[in-house]
Amino acid sequence: MTLHAGEIAGLLLGAVLVLVAAFGVAGLLRSRTRMEMDREALGDALAASEAVSAALSEEALFLSAVLSSVDSVVVLIDRSHRVRFVNERFHDVFGVRETDVLGRPREHLVESLAGMFRDPSAFRSIAHNDDDERGSGPRTTRHSGIAAPDELELLLERPHPRSLLFSVTPVLQGDRRIGTLAMFRDVTAQRAAEDARERLLAELAARATTDALTGVRNRRAGAEALTAEMERARRYGRPLSIALFDLDFFKKVNDDFGHETGDHVLRAFAKVLETTARSTDVVARWGGEEFLVVVQEADLDAARAFAERVRAGLAEANPLAEILEDRPAAVRPITCSAGIAALMPEDDADAFVRRADHGLYQAKNEGRDRTRP
Repeated sequence: MTLHAGEIAGLLLGAVLVLVAAFGVAGLLRSRTRMEMDREALGDALAASEAVSAALSEEALFLSAVLSSVDSVVVLIDRSHRVRFVNERFHDVFGVRETDVLGRPREHLVESLAGMFRDPSAFRSIAHNDDDERGSGPRTTRHSGIAAPDELELLLERPHPRSLLFSVTPVLQGDRRIGTLAMFRDVTAQRAAEDARERLLAELAARATTDALTGVRNRRAGAEALTAEMERARRYGRPLSIALFDLDFFKKVNDDFGHETGDHVLRAFAKVLETTARSTDVVARWGGEEFLVVVQEADLDAARAFAERVRAGLAEANPLAEILEDRPAAVRPITCSAGIAALMPEDDADAFVRRADHGLYQAKNEGRDRTRP
């Protein structure tokens, strides 16, 4: 069959329309497929976002729980110097509610706390010192095992007395500072234990060097001081003397009135020695009723004058009068004898004391209550 030219043109146009329609339907189908794929991707993204948000929220809650469980006070300040977080210990230590400081400027926090410290200026100076991009922390004022080098010890007076170690640390993101972490570490219990230990050590040291009855140095401490003073006198070419005292008829005091009265007399005599001696002199109980005094910057004449002042002081103290006030007839004078010696070039400590002991022996033999070289 022969087609006319017009029919051929109509078929060609129909074919073109069919092709256009076919391509259009295919495009619509592809667009719909893409939309469905995009919807699925969006759903997946939303689900992922929700998961991330949930994870972040859970992480934030976890971090908040961790910081709240810390025994120290934790304060987080953002880059704009506003308080963003305080843990539960903040209220326990300072008695300030977190709602009173959260979101408030750092200056408000500092002034809210400063008046609670014994030294508010120290706290203010450190709390405001965070302008350095990397920050400069405080330095400890007390070196011990519980104070780190970047901590400042502050004494809190209210609401309750506490010892706090305060530190300020920059929070960095790379090299950029994004905030500040301030911590107050409560070391009240540790300080109390540390102080108790120091008191115990001091007490033990005192016991090792002090005569328990009279409170003056014991023989060991007296001997150590004597050796040190001999070395000092020789180094600087200065005079040095000693006086060795012994209470006269002390055994009779114990026999007649008892050891408690004897102890009272020993304490009274030690007090006379300490009152008469200078702060630079050394007073030691040498044994029993014997006492040694190291008299600095003194020749033999000066040592004799010192010993005579001691004898006069003992007579004035009259130690039996106080303890036997209900038995005035029994009161009798307590006297002492003394031997003195000046340091000689050839003396060691033993020879030095032996010469003073020889003088004491002479004083006893001559009738007591006197001083002899």
